[in-house]
Amino acid sequence: MKLAVYPGTFDPFHAGHLELARLARDLLGATVLVIPDAAPMHRATPHFDHPTRLALIRAALRDEPRIVADGRSATLPHPTRTLDLVRSVTAESGEKPYLLLSDEIAATLPTWEDPTTLARACRLVIFHRAGSDFDRRALIRSVEIGRAPA
Repeated sequence: MKLAVYPGTFDPFHAGHLELARLARDLLGATVLVIPDAAPMHRATPHFDHPTRLALIRAALRDEPRIVADGRSATLPHPTRTLDLVRSVTAESGEKPYLLLSDEIAATLPTWEDPTTLARACRLVIFHRAGSDFDRRALIRSVEIGRAPA
C-alpha cells in the first residue's frame, strides 16, 4: 500500500490542507496520513493542543476515503523531526513513503537537521502555490550538498 506522510502544525486544519490531501491521494494513489505535530520544532506553540488538533482533523476527514488522521507524533521523541515520522511510517509499512510539503515549507528544507538523509528516506512531493517564486533546482542543489540556497 502506498502511503503519503503529510506533517504539519494544522492549527487549525482548514480547507486548503484538505484539498492538498485529496489531491495527493488522487494523483499518487496513496493513503494520506495527516500527522499533526505534537511539539512543532519550527513554529510557535499552537493555539490548540495536540489532542484537540487531532480530533478536529479526524472530524474533518470522517467522510474522506484514504485520508487518515494519525497521532503518532505524540509517541515519538519531542520535538519530532520529519525524518522520525518518515522512519516510523517506513518501519510500519515496509515501504518508502511519499512526503508532502508545500513549496513554502520545502524552501526551508536545507536548514533542517540532515535534509539529505530525509530526502533519501522518502519520495518528496512538493506542491506549488500560485504566485510562489519557489526555485526547485536551487533546493535540489542545496539538499545535495547540505546547505541553504544562496
